[in-house]
Amino acid sequence: MRSRVFIINPPRSTLARILWLLALAALAVIALLFGAVIVVAAVLLFGLAWLVRRVLRPRQAVSRHAAAENSGTVIEGEFVVVENERHQLP
Repeated sequence: MRSRVFIINPPRSTLARILWLLALAALAVIALLFGAVIVVAAVLLFGLAWLVRRVLRPRQAVSRHAAAENSGTVIEGEFVVVENERHQLP
C-alpha cells in the first residue's frame, strides 16, 4: 500500500538509480554525523559543567575509618523514637 501524500519514484535509468542511491546514502551519513556532533557537544557541555562544579565546590577529604570527633554538630545522649500512629477513619 503506497502513501498518496509522499511518493518518490526512483528513476528508470541504471546510472540515475545508482546516483540516486548514492545521494540518499550521503544524506543518511550527513544526518548520522550531525547527530553524532550533537551527542559529542552535549557530553562536552555536561563534562565541562561537572568540572566547573568540582573546582568551585570541592568536597572535603574524609577518612572512611575515622572516629567521630567531639564537635558541636553531633548530639549525644538519650533519645526517644516517636512512631507515627496511623489514624483510621470511622
